[in-house]
Amino acid sequence: MTWRVLSSTDPAGLTVSASTGPTLRSTTDKAGRVTTYGYDDLGQVTSVSGPVEPGAEGLRSATQRDTTRTAGGDDKPLAGLRAVVFAQPNFLGGSRSQYLPADPDRGSLSASWSGRPATFSGQAAGVWNPDDSDDAAGHADGWRFLLTASGGSDAELVVGGNLCAENVPCTVSGLPTGPKAVRVQLRRAGTSGWFQVTAAPVGRPLVVLPSTEVGPGYGLTTVAGSNDDLPGAPAAGAQTLYKYADPASSIPSSTVTPGGLATALAHEAGATGNNDWGRLTSTTTPGGRVSATAYWDDNVDATLPAPCGGGTQRQSGQVRSVTLVDGRVVQSWFDLRGQERATVITGDGLSQTYCTSYFADGAVATTGVFDTAGDLIESSATTRVSPLTTSLLVTHGPAAPVNPGTSVTTTSTVDLRGRDVSSTDAAGSTTTVEYDVLGNVTSRTTTPPAGSGSPALVVASTYRAEDGRLATVSVNGVIAATVLYDPTSGRVSRITYPNGIRTGYSWQPNGPLGSVAVVTGIADLGTVTERRTVSAFGRVESSVARTSGMLAFSEQRGYQYDAAGRLASAVISTTNGSAPAAASFAYGYGAQNAGCPTGYAGAGKDGLRTSGRVNGTAYVVCHDSLGRLSSTTSPLVTGGGDPASATHDGLGRLLTLGGARPLSLTWGVGGSVAVIDESDAGGGHSVTTTLDEYGGEILDQTVLSDAGTDTVRLSGPFRLRLTSGEVTGTASLQYGLPGGATVTLTTGSEATLSLPGVDGSALVTLPVPSLGAGTSATASIAGRFGPYGEPLADIPTDTGSALPAYTWKASARQQTMAGTSSITLLPARAYAPLVGEFLSPDPVPDAASNLYAYTDGDPVNQSDPTGGSSDDSSLTIVTGVLSAAGLFGSMWGGYAIGRYKELARFAGWGASVAGALMAGVNASLAAKSQNADNGATVAIGLAAAAGSGVASYGSYRFGVNRGRVVRNARAAQLGRDRQAQNSLKQQTKVQKFTRRGLEATERVKTEGYMGAVTNDRNVKAMVQSKYEPNVVIREEPLSTRYSSGIDGSRRGSGSVSDDLDNLSMMQGGSFVGSE
Repeated sequence: MTWRVLSSTDPAGLTVSASTGPTLRSTTDKAGRVTTYGYDDLGQVTSVSGPVEPGAEGLRSATQRDTTRTAGGDDKPLAGLRAVVFAQPNFLGGSRSQYLPADPDRGSLSASWSGRPATFSGQAAGVWNPDDSDDAAGHADGWRFLLTASGGSDAELVVGGNLCAENVPCTVSGLPTGPKAVRVQLRRAGTSGWFQVTAAPVGRPLVVLPSTEVGPGYGLTTVAGSNDDLPGAPAAGAQTLYKYADPASSIPSSTVTPGGLATALAHEAGATGNNDWGRLTSTTTPGGRVSATAYWDDNVDATLPAPCGGGTQRQSGQVRSVTLVDGRVVQSWFDLRGQERATVITGDGLSQTYCTSYFADGAVATTGVFDTAGDLIESSATTRVSPLTTSLLVTHGPAAPVNPGTSVTTTSTVDLRGRDVSSTDAAGSTTTVEYDVLGNVTSRTTTPPAGSGSPALVVASTYRAEDGRLATVSVNGVIAATVLYDPTSGRVSRITYPNGIRTGYSWQPNGPLGSVAVVTGIADLGTVTERRTVSAFGRVESSVARTSGMLAFSEQRGYQYDAAGRLASAVISTTNGSAPAAASFAYGYGAQNAGCPTGYAGAGKDGLRTSGRVNGTAYVVCHDSLGRLSSTTSPLVTGGGDPASATHDGLGRLLTLGGARPLSLTWGVGGSVAVIDESDAGGGHSVTTTLDEYGGEILDQTVLSDAGTDTVRLSGPFRLRLTSGEVTGTASLQYGLPGGATVTLTTGSEATLSLPGVDGSALVTLPVPSLGAGTSATASIAGRFGPYGEPLADIPTDTGSALPAYTWKASARQQTMAGTSSITLLPARAYAPLVGEFLSPDPVPDAASNLYAYTDGDPVNQSDPTGGSSDDSSLTIVTGVLSAAGLFGSMWGGYAIGRYKELARFAGWGASVAGALMAGVNASLAAKSQNADNGATVAIGLAAAAGSGVASYGSYRFGVNRGRVVRNARAAQLGRDRQAQNSLKQQTKVQKFTRRGLEATERVKTEGYMGAVTNDRNVKAMVQSKYEPNVVIREEPLSTRYSSGIDGSRRGSGSVSDDLDNLSMMQGGSFVGSE
């Protein structure tokens, strides 16, 4: 007997439950939101509604499987069989999967072939679902079958466990009604031939089976739809179509997403061995750009690049090179463990070479990055001082753009469980961490280097005794934040801060964060509220922000979208704010203007903006044949003057952009900006920012402007003053608190608290003298921005401060640089809000149809906190959870602007810091495959603190990031490719993008045992649960039955089914979660 969970109650008394029959009917999460499921005759999920509160409208999705679309636009069942073909007779020799289309002249249970080897064998199976009248008669009276085949095939029919010989009428009794498994076995077949099965209830004449009755039973998603009401969408809602040139591979060969955007994928033939494994070979974007992938032979020695030491390494089928859509080529070499030893990125005469060596246990020992001439840009070397302590030396080589020849050292000590317990950063600040018995961080003490003149910063956390969720955060003995939870849902309801400040949260019936209300205690502001409305599908339609105080500030926003789900327009009206009274933006993705000097007709189809309007003024955007910005007439850039032209280096990084204030950039490693320089067209009012970065982390930040030169050293929460390179004081202190809040304490001034609204941007800044006394600070509404981060108010050019500023996307700790260009630094690369594009190509291959657009055209419903793709789930969630909780990225402000490896390194500490907060990651896994709404950094963080669910509508936001199509196809391919498993890089992709395994893992976390995740009956593989003694689980026995037909509740011999406890959750984008 197998048991399945009906309900689970956590230590706080919050329950998740399931309603079941033969299949899962519905689930109810901790917040009372219900998800319901519909199935086809095979037990496959075909529709999902929710999660949504009872009585409200929420996400509705529908899936068709194993269908094909006709030229007239109709969907019909896929007629054919799934087969395994053997190289020798009697099912011997090498085998491969194959789809056998039905012979239209012989009915749906048939096939014909030609051009085969002289002798082969095979087994062809399918799912037979007779019409209701015949099915009832056959169940009552039995069925008659006749298998005929071409000469010498030695064919057999297997149905209902009965074996029927070739050319001999066969009667089978006792078959159940509904779908039935059928199989034709060819023990010996010739170069060409055929077979056919006719059938009828006993007493009726044998007939060929109609095309609607027999299908292969692959369960391939061919049409996926939702109730996303986009312009031009079918009445049933937006749809994505999947086509399969080879259904047996389960890999789409093309997809068509909303708006008619078609992506084509090509693969190897799929034969086993001989360098032919069915791997992805090329992708053609909707705009016609092609990326191509080549692979190393199965067993070949290759010479490493000279900067990486030369020598040979055995390669075994890993990715050898990827030619990207912009023409750059990425070449890779691996060692015998599948670890990447070298990568060379080449484009238009420039290159960067990345070298890595490893310790015996696989940890990184050294890295080096070299320029085209082979000169070192940057290197790192790890020394193991002791089994628990390591030091990292990062050195700028002669080719470094800033301070060549300098180096810094950091150290880190972990305990026996691998948790950080002490560290010293590049600036000399030391940090110690303490934990409770459950692994929650209870205190973190950071002591700045000598000369800072500042005391240590001690951040202490307490957790609720009943469930381990965050309760309070104190700073240097002062309670800085108290988190309160809704007892009926477990979600954060309020966070209180010093000086009477508190923030309240409400949630939409279908999950997303609905409103943020900040009680300021300031007469001019009163309560500052931001509220947004979303469609049933979950798409943001409008928002309103206002104050209740004497200032009477208000702001209204309305959004519209195009047929592809991209933001088409935004209208903003403001009263009593620093921004203009009215602002409007429109964004176009049509054919590129004929006046553009270079051709890329399909730029718009690939998600690159081709036109727009700013406050009624139309503009044109041009991209070159490589997808790089070549010019724009946007008044945000030109100031109404001549078109602004752009230039790039061979690696696709922006070098110059003209306009009213021309911009120039200098680059370091990859997408790391080293120098940003802008000025008036005549050279006046210049602002130059220099970033001295080591290993992906900014150490010194310098701003030179008309106000003078200012340099700060970033060391954890401390912004330090320098004299001749030595620390001589502290300019300010910045750290985060729960709710995405930022505390800034500038020397001599009162501390201020910046709080974000529903979209993650700063909403209001308030004085908090309890956290730092000094000259009185002023309460104010924060600067406001357009959807892509366009500043709505003028930016001063005489700034004299190098202190990091967090305004747009403040809760995600995305620093806005000095100057009117408002460039935003993300961990992987820099972003330019004025043009809505990144300044360097996407570091993630196949991340999207183009390499530069921000969130693929929808910044309202998506966010890209890393710069590595808005669909980068793991980093988005980890960063969002911990940043918004105020216990990770936001704690240390602008220091962690590092590349991906730095985020990975920080994540370990973040998990420890979050403690019970990480239970919220379980709940937020529903957002891993979604393009989370733009308030996700706040919302996920709050849900993390609560350990409750987050909006899951995004699971059916098809086509918003078309790069997902490519990555999922690559992941599916690699999941079956044992050769590619030698590549650590590709293994990571498989783990990252294959959702089925993730859902099963999370189910284990929820239930405390494997349960129906395995097919073994009466087996419960116990796993340790953090709060297992206090979790109440209600179970019921899952009756199992075997038959010759299809049992939708089980996967077993002779059946076609999905693991519904696993798949239905995945299809619905929901998560029935508990700690």
